[in-house]
Amino acid sequence: MRCSKAQRYIDLQLDGELKPHLQQHLQQHLAGCNACRDWQADARKMQLMLAQNPAPELPSWVHPRIMDQI
Repeated sequence: MRCSKAQRYIDLQLDGELKPHLQQHLQQHLAGCNACRDWQADARKMQLMLAQNPAPELPSWVHPRIMDQI
């Protein structure tokens, strides 16, 4: 497996969307690839940082304005 595919799988895995049969392929790749293990660690850190920050509160006029344009 190429690293680019493994990195896509890592992102899917962290989102809980990686199919179980692909999980084994990813784990095999990670066992031999330091770069992808680093990618996975960085992706986990990013996910945690994003989860800790609350979503910004938008002004009350934003929703109606978007809906008018749809």
